[in-house]
Amino acid sequence: MNIAVIFAMEEEKEAFFRFFEAIEAIKKDGLLYYHLPHEKHLIHCIQSGIGKVNAAYKTARFLQQHPYDIIINTGIAGGVNREVFEVVLGEKLIYHDVDVTAFNYPQGQVPGMPNSYYSDPQYVDVFKQAMREHPYINGTIASGDQFMTSLTPLKSFMESTPDLHAVDMESTAIAQIAYLENIPFLSFRIISDVLGSPTQTTDEKTVETATLKSGEVLKRVCDAL
Repeated sequence: MNIAVIFAMEEEKEAFFRFFEAIEAIKKDGLLYYHLPHEKHLIHCIQSGIGKVNAAYKTARFLQQHPYDIIINTGIAGGVNREVFEVVLGEKLIYHDVDVTAFNYPQGQVPGMPNSYYSDPQYVDVFKQAMREHPYINGTIASGDQFMTSLTPLKSFMESTPDLHAVDMESTAIAQIAYLENIPFLSFRIISDVLGSPTQTTDEKTVETATLKSGEVLKRVCDAL
């Protein structure tokens, strides 16, 4: 199987790389990505940078390099009424900062695109099997170009999305590219901070631990594919 993995940040990438040796860096057409040796799969990884545009741009260019069977996006995220270190399987992905409701579109929907995107059911089942002895929660991950520190701006959005568990700045943009390219997608995140917590932007040790956990979960899922 050919697996494309998209990380936003260097720390998320390194959390996964620690499980591999002889990682090959490939630079092609100005794009830097990595080949990770795996006994069953071809795994290529890229660091997109933070934010929706960076994620979409790098993912679209990345997919031009090789045919992939699945796109996986993981890393850390802010928790919505959750606890740090919880694993959130993003069965549904949506934008929390898109609002064209003035023209009768549902909140979160980009005109001409679906209201939301979904992790591929086949690979959701693989994830659940890989995590059968480990706790996780499944639901919605929402993306937007803000680092959210309060639930207040999400109040109306949460009313229409009661299973919202995590927010980040990339997942839905990558899911949209996967949808446009008709490639199966899987998203899961580790809660590194909780919206509204007084230590949300200062607890570096918790963020580090959550980031390392994201690499562990990703390795477990790749082995199960």
